[in-house]
Amino acid sequence: MGEEFFQEKPSKSALKRAHKERQKLVDQLCKLRKEKFKKLTLPERIFEELEVARGMKPSSAKNRQIRFITSLMSDLDDEQIADLVTAVS
Repeated sequence: MGEEFFQEKPSKSALKRAHKERQKLVDQLCKLRKEKFKKLTLPERIFEELEVARGMKPSSAKNRQIRFITSLMSDLDDEQIADLVTAVS
C-alpha cells in the first residue's frame, strides 16, 4: 500500500468552506458587467445558466440557481477557477 492510500482527505468543514467560496464566486460572476461577462471562458452549460441567473431578481429562486451553478462548477479544474477569480477582481 502506497502513501496515497493513507493521505488524509479534507475535513467536512473544509469542503463546506470551499463550496461556500465557490457560491460567492458565482454570485460575483452574476454581477459582472456585460462586457467582462461575455469575455469569460466557460463551458457552454455553465455560461447559459449564469445568463439565466443574471436575469433573475434577488429571490430564493436565484439562490437555488446559484447553488445549481456551483454544483456544475465542480467539474472545473483549479486553473479554470483561478481564472474566474482573477476575472472577478
